Amino acid sequence: MAKRVMYIFTLIVLLMVVSAFSQEKKSVRIAVIDTGVSADAISAANISEGKNYILPDNTADDIEGHGTAVASIIVGSETAGVDGICPSAVIVPLVYYTKKEDGSIVRGDLRMTAKIIRDAVDVYKCDIINISSGTARKSFELEQAVKYAEEKGILIVSSAGNDGGSEIYYPGGYDSVLCVGALGEDDGGAASFSNRHSDVDILAPGSNIKVADIDGTQLAVSGTSFSAAYVTGVVAGIMAEHPELSALKIRKLLKSSAKDMCTPGFDNESGWGMVDASAADGYADVGRLFRDVKPDAWYFKEVNEATEFGIMSGTDEVTFSPLIPTTRAMLWTMLYRIDGGNSSSADDVWYSAAQKWSVENGISDGTKPNDAITREQIATILHRYAKLKGKDVSAGNSENLASYSDFSSVSEYAVEAMQFMVDNGCLKGKSTTTLNPRDTATRAEIAAILVRFLRMCNDL
Repeated sequence: MAKRVMYIFTLIVLLMVVSAFSQEKKSVRIAVIDTGVSADAISAANISEGKNYILPDNTADDIEGHGTAVASIIVGSETAGVDGICPSAVIVPLVYYTKKEDGSIVRGDLRMTAKIIRDAVDVYKCDIINISSGTARKSFELEQAVKYAEEKGILIVSSAGNDGGSEIYYPGGYDSVLCVGALGEDDGGAASFSNRHSDVDILAPGSNIKVADIDGTQLAVSGTSFSAAYVTGVVAGIMAEHPELSALKIRKLLKSSAKDMCTPGFDNESGWGMVDASAADGYADVGRLFRDVKPDAWYFKEVNEATEFGIMSGTDEVTFSPLIPTTRAMLWTMLYRIDGGNSSSADDVWYSAAQKWSVENGISDGTKPNDAITREQIATILHRYAKLKGKDVSAGNSENLASYSDFSSVSEYAVEAMQFMVDNGCLKGKSTTTLNPRDTATRAEIAAILVRFLRMCNDL
């Protein structure tokens, strides 16, 4: 546990240092894996040197139009009168689809796409990869390239597809890729052409969108390609303002801040809802992660810390459910993870490994796993765990516990543990005068107690 706890608090300090230097906007580099970008439509200030992978002797200038349209949504086009979502971003055109002189189309395969993704990370040092296209066929090489980008902290945005059906296109179908569907013109749900499936994350404008053509003129287009470009622009804006945020966190806050629509919560048509750039900025500004954990909640900071450092997770991608009770099995599992155990199990019972570990180490008797856990039970389990790890668990000043009017209601078995937890600031009263030791604890409470406990244990 010593190494685990020290690692957690080292990360906290590093995040604070990075945040202090995040006032200056970052120049965000975006790989647009597409047909290229036209210099007649997009300002040279917004274009970095790219590469034509499909016709290596040619430049990355766009002669088809799709890549330029995508780029204009992201950074804008003065000649076409198109306002970009993030005008300060820099586009790196990486061509995998174009026309030959005779007008015939040439397009790279999945192996080439995988190669371009890796180059976008390693050669072109991009922060975001926009792929406004996809394939219905899974590819091991493409999947590995996507995983590589994720490992390097690069966010990939891709389109859901324009068939109006349920077919999944890749890379949008991979978990680490932000898959974007198109919003209908009435803002009531997905456009009729937008694919609907369980891998759609969010919707964005994609119907009759103003874009730049390769000659710098304006035209209107529709498709999930342009919805993906819109989200790429929103992501770039957040990265520019908050370079300290990871790709994972940005992906999460975009989902959490999206405007819910269609069926409440997640649905195959709209994912988590319609992208809301203003709300996403607000979430980023205060470090908000969940829809149901507002910045003015007393537990906001502790829930964020418990989530960011793997102590707890949400009940789904956008919800923490702070007010529901925590069970005994949940606490066993949290401690087991903190101690370095792998809580995933092939058994039908999800907590079986943590339950066994708790019993073997004298943390708990392993009974009543699905019962809601009380505050004094939490104190007792954490007191035993601290003792197991060699922490001085002497009770301390009894006056701290006795200062609460209901201290006499603490069960006899829990007195020493409650005194230890109160004395060290890990357990606080539910009011200024009461401890409520036998009340069941909510997820918000246990997040706060665990975070305080780990702070207290940072010398283990």
